Amino acid sequence: MTILFVAIGTYEFHYMYKRGRKKRTYWIVALSMLAAYLMDMSVYAIRDLPGINRAISFIFKF
Repeated sequence: MTILFVAIGTYEFHYMYKRGRKKRTYWIVALSMLAAYLMDMSVYAIRDLPGINRAISFIFKF
């Protein structure tokens, strides 16, 4: 997944460089890509944790 984000980022920044975009555009794109990457990785990390339904079931079985 990281390789995919790096490839897309490289393409985006190369495209912006060729078109002569402003420095602000680089920041906007970089921060939005970072946010998307962090959200994607957090979903990937959290999906293996037990869900809230399991926790509630454990409490009432105890």
